[in-house]
Amino acid sequence: MPSEQQRSRADLGRANRRSVLAEILYNAPIARTEIAERTALTGASVSRITRDLINAGLVVESSASIPQNRSGRRLIELNLNPTGAYVLGISINAFAQWVSLSGLDNNIIARKQLALECVDNPDEVLSKVIKTAQQMITESGINKQKLIGGGVAIGGAVEPNSGRLLFSSTMDWGEMDIAPMMSEQLGIPICVETVPNALNLAETRFGITKGQRNVVMLNASLRMGASLLLDNQLRRGVRFSAGLIGKLRLHQADNADSALLLDEVAAGIAVLNKLTGEPDLTSGRRAADTLMQLKNASVSGDKAATDAFYHAGQMLSQTIDVVDTLLQPETILLAGPMATVPAYIDGVLDNFRHDNSQTRSSGDNLQANILVSNVSPEQAAIYIALDEFLTNKYI
Repeated sequence: MPSEQQRSRADLGRANRRSVLAEILYNAPIARTEIAERTALTGASVSRITRDLINAGLVVESSASIPQNRSGRRLIELNLNPTGAYVLGISINAFAQWVSLSGLDNNIIARKQLALECVDNPDEVLSKVIKTAQQMITESGINKQKLIGGGVAIGGAVEPNSGRLLFSSTMDWGEMDIAPMMSEQLGIPICVETVPNALNLAETRFGITKGQRNVVMLNASLRMGASLLLDNQLRRGVRFSAGLIGKLRLHQADNADSALLLDEVAAGIAVLNKLTGEPDLTSGRRAADTLMQLKNASVSGDKAATDAFYHAGQMLSQTIDVVDTLLQPETILLAGPMATVPAYIDGVLDNFRHDNSQTRSSGDNLQANILVSNVSPEQAAIYIALDEFLTNKYI
């Protein structure tokens, strides 16, 4: 049995390897000297760790295109080996269900969208997702021993440590142990995140807010969801429900006794209710498809649809003002199907108090940038798998 000192050394070694892998994952191509500077490890330690990672097939060397010193020697940089390992990315929500397979370079090598007419039966949906993933792994021809894990981005409230879905109001799902079920049938570890959290992590690790430590993601789907990254930590709240901002009550200026939920005035169901007259059209595939049809109508110039999306964005701007004042983020990201509608974004930006010349990220401590995320839930699922199984749990 190893001694406590031996276990401590082994734990430290694993932590150091994860730190080096994280730097290569997030910042490649990167030189060993820069890794040493960023991790505070010695040059000898970084050299030893990267040699082991190269021998394991996870990392490859490449020469920088420009000589780095007067002798003309080219700097040796490190990248992850695209074929050194693979991850699955799975996204599940009322609008679409995707299964993707990616190498370590974040490039998708196989992907399939499930054309499910109904998402009301969770067991049936998950069964089809798992079957699609199994078929994709087989047909890709990859060495399954190199498949290190999978990430699931799902619409709903999630307990990430156990991979349990607590509920999904947009798909009418109850509590389910998603990670254990999928892990058992796929034979790989699975991590599960909410769509807003997955998108936020993807953007702050790899995307347009890379390196920022305080970012709020507002996901405008059939209902509103949010992700709070504060001091570089996701804040989850009691029962992991910190992002369920759709339940915020907004009092109307002309009627102090009347209050509506944010979902009812700023999410997709607000547009559906206004334009279809079906108050019960709030979840499921038909609601998602109808909202996309209304989006297309707005983009094509339909005034009623455009006005409805604009008004919903206008209502969201009031909440953004509160979020900005209370949480003081560097950036507020907008994502989700509603954020793909120009009129909705116009409604937000036209009514949010902002001055692009004075932003919090510039150090003036004034207000947040508002940006539209360009990462899809499918991509975000891959990113969280890479983050989880390379930098948190791998070797």
